[in-house]
Formats: sequence, C-alpha cells, structure tokens
Amino acid sequence: MTQCTLAEIGRVLRAHQRFAVLSHVRPDGDALGSQLALALSLQQLGKDVTVWNEDGLLEKYNFLPGGERLTQPPREPQDFDVAVALDTATQNRLGTAGESVRHAKTWINIDHHPSNPGYGDLVYIDPTSPATGQILFELIQNQQLPIDPAIAENLFVAISTDTGSFQYPNTTARTFEIGA
Repeated sequence: MTQCTLAEIGRVLRAHQRFAVLSHVRPDGDALGSQLALALSLQQLGKDVTVWNEDGLLEKYNFLPGGERLTQPPREPQDFDVAVALDTATQNRLGTAGESVRHAKTWINIDHHPSNPGYGDLVYIDPTSPATGQILFELIQNQQLPIDPAIAENLFVAISTDTGSFQYPNTTARTFEIGA
C-alpha cells in the first residue's frame, strides 16, 4: 500500500464532477457524520454527490444536517468519476453500497483503522487518528475545502462518537482543538 497525501486527494476532488460517498454497513456516527460532511463540502464545490449506505440513515442520527441526502443504494449499479470509501477497513464492508458502484475512474479510501489493507487508487489511512471525521477535518483545512456549521456539526458527531464523547484514550489534544 502506498499512502497518498491530502493534496493528492484534494486535486482529485476538485478535478472530477460525479462522486459516490460510501461507508460501512451498520454505520456509526463516524461513518455517517463523515459521509455527510464530505458530501456537503463537495456539494458546495458544485459537485454531483450521491451518498449511500446499505442501512441508510439510522433514526438516531436523523438530526444530522444533510441527512436526507443519505439513502440506501439502488439495485442497478451506477457509474461515477470518483468513489470515496470512508471509515471502512475492508472493501466488502461497504456492502450493497460498494456493489452499486459499477465503475469509478478513481477509488479513494480514507480511514483510521490500522487493519485497513489499503484498497483503492488513493489511500489515506491514519491509525493515530481517533476518527475518520478528524482526518476529514484535516483534509478540509489543508485543502481549503468548504466548511460551514452543517459540515462542522457532522464532523463533530463523527469525532465525538468514535472518541466516546472525548473520553477514550485515543482522544488527543488535537482532537479537543478540532472539537472546539
């Protein structure tokens, strides 16, 4: 596996138009918050964004801004310029959402799980990060992608759920800075 840079991901995000943003089956707050944060940021760049999860938006996360964008994937696969797998250690955990991407020119894999084998064309795995949402915050800041209160709220939910409300030992000083 060759790790890419945030700048490489930023170039791909700006260069293409049609995106599928996916995460793992039985999603948690990090998966859903990360999906919605990236989707809303891409949408503000004028991109066509589809957000799929095999289980859809869980009821307890109905409050997430942009949640209505997250749907279950269709039976008929579709083509995209870029498919982005978030917070998903193995590609098969994308479930039917992954199967609904018939073709993507580029697959981006952004994750914090050390067990991730590095599937995809562009791979950014940071096992020191407590949440994929924290990696996305760094991507957004580093690449000066759009961020607004809705995106920030989704990132906060992503980070706070994977850190046990900032109580787990994986919480760092940087995590608190981002949360603030």
